[in-house]
Amino acid sequence: MLRQLTKWPTKASTQPLVRSYLFLRTGIGIIGVALPIVLILGNMISVRSFVFLDSMSAYYQSVMRDVFVGSLWAIGIFLMCYRYDYLDDIASTIAGVAVILVSLFPTFPVHQVSAACFYLIIALMATFLFRRTDQKDPMPRKLQRNKAYLICGIAIVLCLVLIGVAYHYESDNAWLQSLHPILVFEVLASLAFGVAWFVKGGTLLLQDE
Repeated sequence: MLRQLTKWPTKASTQPLVRSYLFLRTGIGIIGVALPIVLILGNMISVRSFVFLDSMSAYYQSVMRDVFVGSLWAIGIFLMCYRYDYLDDIASTIAGVAVILVSLFPTFPVHQVSAACFYLIIALMATFLFRRTDQKDPMPRKLQRNKAYLICGIAIVLCLVLIGVAYHYESDNAWLQSLHPILVFEVLASLAFGVAWFVKGGTLLLQDE
């Protein structure tokens, strides 16, 4: 009886848990990729006009407000509950709180600071934390995943820099405003965020056997 009680979980018994955990990671990736698309298309359908708003945050003031807020809360709650390693736990918790603050405070400066904090931490997670390994000779798929994480992390940071540049010059240039650069770079950053979690969930570049 004691031997049965102290027996460690077998590989077979932990497989459903692993699959569930990977599915949750993939779910976050789906939200990250789908959110900007749903916001933009949903608003166009609602107003019956081919119109783009200036940023993803601007959709908070549109009919897509509930979708915007609900999606950010879903991402935030997952990140705060995410457990992997000590540094991952701290980083994901801060990112989760930051993205929820984005939904709670739609005005300057809390909104912009929280959004920047969220994306920067996600970029750091993808660039450094996701790429760690205890393998002396990483499997080919791990190397491929690491390249994908690095690309996503760099893309997010680059988008943040370009958002800052666009924010500085947009007000004085009508032609730049017509291109909605902040929206474009926010969408690209959101897609990079989603792809990173797709990879982490094994949907893209599947996990090693």
